[in-house]
Amino acid sequence: MPRECTLDGKRYEHGATACQNGREIRCNDGTWEPAGSPCSEAGPAQDRPADEENDTSLNEIS
Repeated sequence: MPRECTLDGKRYEHGATACQNGREIRCNDGTWEPAGSPCSEAGPAQDRPADEENDTSLNEIS
């Protein structure tokens, strides 16, 4: 089962995207990776915080 990612204290499912510093990032098995698209901090494309009772082994963006 793929791991979740965290960003700004929120948990995101594998495959979710978020916006950081004007660039889209994607959660890939517990690690944030660049998705390559520009974005707006006010409106991440697909942010879906994960259920907080799921996997606790999370990696944070560095």
